Amino acid sequence: MRIFLLSIFSLFILSCNVDKEVSDFQNTSVDKNIDFNSSFFKENNIEIFYIPEVGICYIPTNLLELQSNNYREILLTDSGLEFLYDKMNVNQYNRQFIKELIYEPKYTFQQIGLNSFNKSSFNNENYMRLIISTTIGDDGDYYIFDDPIQKNHYYESLYLEEEFKEYFINNLKEFSNIEVKEWYPVEQYDIAGLPMVISYVRKSTVTDNPEDDVFVKIFEFNNNDRTHIISFSFRKSNYDEYLPIFEEIIRLFTFTNIK
Repeated sequence: MRIFLLSIFSLFILSCNVDKEVSDFQNTSVDKNIDFNSSFFKENNIEIFYIPEVGICYIPTNLLELQSNNYREILLTDSGLEFLYDKMNVNQYNRQFIKELIYEPKYTFQQIGLNSFNKSSFNNENYMRLIISTTIGDDGDYYIFDDPIQKNHYYESLYLEEEFKEYFINNLKEFSNIEVKEWYPVEQYDIAGLPMVISYVRKSTVTDNPEDDVFVKIFEFNNNDRTHIISFSFRKSNYDEYLPIFEEIIRLFTFTNIK
């Protein structure tokens, strides 16, 4: 459960990225089974990025950019952190926890223009994130990637969903003052890795306008000694427009380091 919570906080907390570790992978051979004539490729400017020790992702760069270190470093000054704590209404007790989360290694794609501090990019209407993170444990800590036994885990999760939902929502509120306004049933996607999926809508941390409420979807991929979390978020009012695009990013994600 901690893994899920880390991912959720990451959806709005500034993220640590190392630009030189994420490379443009356009000149590398890719899966020939992918339909490059699909609307996803025809209607977007798709670039291929390699996430070290994780895999390959197809990113519509007309919508998203990889968060730069410059963007993070400018905002993560003492005054920037104070602004973040104040905006999230984080109490003194939880500030160290939030600060540690900020420096958790992860790869964040955000709406284009933030790296250059383009004023229009900070408009709430443009908000979107795609975050990829990995937690490494010991051999056998997690299910084997693509192991069908994960379906049993899914059924157990359905049985315990109300308990998990209460725990999840209460912790989100306690540690970051985030209000979950809608909860969607736990799912399991029938794609590579058989990820468990949770979705919810949270109140905006910026405004009280319901139009700015944020839809969040989190995918957990087990991989023997590690778990990969891929999550995306955008304004709920943009649900119909963006959900197909982000779900296609997830569907096309290719894991290259299966244990």
